[in-house]
Amino acid sequence: MTKTVKSYTEEGTKYQFDCKKLQMYTNQMKRDLRREGTKKNQTHIKEELAEKIFVSAETVNSWMYGSNGPSDLEQVKQIADYFGVEYHQLLKKEGEEEMTTVNGFTGMASEVQAQYTKDRVREIYGALLDCIYTALNFYDTQKADYESEQTGVEYEVSNRTNYSDADNACGKVLNLINRNLLDIPEDLYNQVKTYVLTDISNVIDWAFAYIIDEEDPEPDIEEEQEHAKDEIKAFRMRYVNDLRRIFADFIVK
Repeated sequence: MTKTVKSYTEEGTKYQFDCKKLQMYTNQMKRDLRREGTKKNQTHIKEELAEKIFVSAETVNSWMYGSNGPSDLEQVKQIADYFGVEYHQLLKKEGEEEMTTVNGFTGMASEVQAQYTKDRVREIYGALLDCIYTALNFYDTQKADYESEQTGVEYEVSNRTNYSDADNACGKVLNLINRNLLDIPEDLYNQVKTYVLTDISNVIDWAFAYIIDEEDPEPDIEEEQEHAKDEIKAFRMRYVNDLRRIFADFIVK
């Protein structure tokens, strides 16, 4: 199915709705709520947002994954108000190319600074890779525990992790890029931040399909679990290429 991206014009400038930013703010809100002990997943947030702006949850879901977008800028502003951000944060200029750097070191004052930057990038790469493994292990742990409970057969997981481990791994990466903001290219900072708060946060969210609240069970849980399995399979197949794309300027040719 062809995806149609919604465009808007403001003061002569054309913008498009940025679905990745919608995912990012949704997952950021979810992480913050979980830290506070509130049991809300991505589905709950999408439903609450949909109710506030008078559309269906299915419509919000389609926007989140790149199909069309809000009807006008007023609706974009309502979404931004819900997340507590400025509405331009949900937009990108139409046809705007991603920022690029020359060999990853644009503006570096010296070879010493360039080497320092390269070391920081390697540290960020290592933390991001650990974050991916921890998120996948959290998913595997929850899936194994759920299946053991359902079948009575014990399923082993090599590296058992919980939500706190996965959340802390994400936090470590975000702290690293914030601490090294002045020593890494802006494009790398933006790509890593978005990846953590979208793709990796989605992996963590899919693990919650296997955490069942007996007092308030989720409807259509089997359908949600099947969706999670498909998404995790796709993520495992692509994450190496994702990392190559994000760190492309620093790969030795």
